[in-house]
Amino acid sequence: MTKRFGQSLSISLVDQMVLSAFNLASNAALIALAGAAEFGRFIFAATVILLFTSLQNALVTTPLAIMLPGRGEADALATKRAITSFDALFRIGAGIATVLICAMSSLEPVYLALACLATFTTLARETRRGICFASERTAVALRIDTLAVLFSSMFAVLFWHMLPAADAVLLAIAAGNVGAITLAGRGLVPAHLGIRSVPAAYREVWTATRWSLFGAASSELQHRFYVFALEFFRGLAELGTVQAGRMLLGPMAVVVGALGRVSRPTMARLLAEGDVAGARRIMWIGVGLTLGAGLAYCLAMLVAWRLIEPLIYKGRYPGIELLTVAWAIYTLISVTKVAISAYALAACRLKALAVLGINVSVITSVLLLGLGLDVPQVYPVLAMIAGEIVALVWVIALVRGIDAESIAGPSRADAVEREHDVTLAS
Repeated sequence: MTKRFGQSLSISLVDQMVLSAFNLASNAALIALAGAAEFGRFIFAATVILLFTSLQNALVTTPLAIMLPGRGEADALATKRAITSFDALFRIGAGIATVLICAMSSLEPVYLALACLATFTTLARETRRGICFASERTAVALRIDTLAVLFSSMFAVLFWHMLPAADAVLLAIAAGNVGAITLAGRGLVPAHLGIRSVPAAYREVWTATRWSLFGAASSELQHRFYVFALEFFRGLAELGTVQAGRMLLGPMAVVVGALGRVSRPTMARLLAEGDVAGARRIMWIGVGLTLGAGLAYCLAMLVAWRLIEPLIYKGRYPGIELLTVAWAIYTLISVTKVAISAYALAACRLKALAVLGINVSVITSVLLLGLGLDVPQVYPVLAMIAGEIVALVWVIALVRGIDAESIAGPSRADAVEREHDVTLAS
C-alpha cells in the first residue's frame, strides 16, 4: 500500500467516523427519548434520503471516481462539468420524489417539506464529497463533513423542543449541510451547463456507467425494501423497533465506506496503468481491515451490552437482543461483500454487478413478502441475511472471473461496451 493511499485512507476513516458518530447519536437520542413510532417516522424519511444518495452514487459519484483518474486536465474538467450539471437536475427531481414517497407514511406538510430539504442538501454535500475523493482531496471532504456534523448537532439541540423529534433532526441535517457547503464546499463544483446541453454532455458518462444505475436500484431494493414492507404490513412502531436493533451496527460500515471512497479511484488508476497485482492487493487489504474491524466492534458491543440496553433501550424494545445479533450477522456479511465488490466497480464490471443485484433483490423481496404472514419479529432480518449470503457468494465468483488484463488502461471503456453484448444470466 503506497504512502499516498495510506494517508487518504486514514483521513477517509476519520471522515466516515465523524458521520457515523452523528448518525449513531441522533438515532440513539430518538430511540431513547422519542419512542418507536417517532423513530420509525424519521427512519422512513432517512431511508428515502439514503435511497437517493445511492442512486446519486451510481449516476454521479461512481462516474467521478472511475472516469476522472488518468485523464488530462481539460478532459477531466469537461467530464466533471457534464456530471455535476446532470447532478443539479437529479437533486431537484430527488427532492420532489421524496415528498411523494414520504407521503406514504405521513401527510404532514412540515414533515414532507423538511424531508425534501434534507434530501436536496444532503445530495449537494455528497456531490462535493465525491469530487474531493475522486481528486484525492480527502482532507477537504473531511472538513466539509466535520462542519456538517457540528452544525447539525447544534441545530438538533436548538430545534428539539420546537418541533416533533423527527422533524427537528431532519431540519438540523438540512441546516448543517447548508452551513458546511457554504463554509468549506465552495469552488469545488464547476459552472453548470445550460439545461439543453446536459443530455448531450452526459451521454458519454451514461454510456460508460448506465449499468451502475441498475445495480444501485437493485441494491436499494435489496437493502431498503424491508423498511417499506415493515411500514406496510406492520406499521411505523414495528419498523422503529426492528430498526432500533440495527442502530448500533451503523459504525461497522465506517471502514468499508472509507475504504470504498479511497480504494475505487486508486484501483481504477492502478488498473489503468496495468498494475493488476497492485489493485488486487488493495482489495485484499480492504477485506482484511473490514472483517477485522467488524469483529472487534461486535466483541466490544457484546461486552458493553449491560450498559447499552438500560441507557438507550430502557426495556421498551422487546426482543432487541435477538434483533441486534441478527443485524450484526447481516452487517458482517454485507460489509465483506462491499469490500470485495469495490474491485469489480473499479474494473467497470457494472453490468455484471447489476445482474447480480437484480437477482438478489428479487430473492430478498420475495422473502420479505412473508411479513404478511404470522412470522416472528426477527423474520425480516433473517430474510436480509439470506439475500446477503447469496450476494457474497456471487460477488466472490464474479471477482475471481474478472480478467483484469483485458480492461487495463484505455480499454476499460471498451470492456464496458463489450459487456452490453453479453447475454444476461441468472
